[in-house]
Amino acid sequence: MIPADLGYRFLIAVLQMQQLLDQTTVSALKEALREMPVSLHKVYDGILQKIREQSSNRSSLAMRILMWLSYAERPLTVSELQHAVAISIGDSDPDPERVPPVRLLEDVCMDLVSIDRDRNIVLLAHASLSHYLKDLRDDLFPEGARNMAFSCLTYLRYSEFSSG
Repeated sequence: MIPADLGYRFLIAVLQMQQLLDQTTVSALKEALREMPVSLHKVYDGILQKIREQSSNRSSLAMRILMWLSYAERPLTVSELQHAVAISIGDSDPDPERVPPVRLLEDVCMDLVSIDRDRNIVLLAHASLSHYLKDLRDDLFPEGARNMAFSCLTYLRYSEFSSG
């Protein structure tokens, strides 16, 4: 068994390597090496900053994905997460055109989520990420619980459920 501390160090190294591989020039690589975070918390901070720097649609989708996964009491299936992030509060019917493609769930979250294709579930990259998101939940998702509650109510009010 790998000691927990060693597991975190390995995860930090993997995430740091991914950040280095994202660099496109020697100059950018040198800068990334100079500013390389040494704690897992700082690595996650950096990835979240990159997520926020994406286009507003991609950033918004990524944050909704992370919100749902951070609050979930069990792993969500790919379809559950796709439909959860597609809900527009107040709509009377689901809009299938709002459902993001599977590949986008991973892409917009920049290595923070993965899809277990054998079990068809979406997972956070590591248990430490779950703890990180829960610790910062109020700052990252200030209206998270409220938005999820309204999303669930909107889903239950869809006309397809009105017939019983």
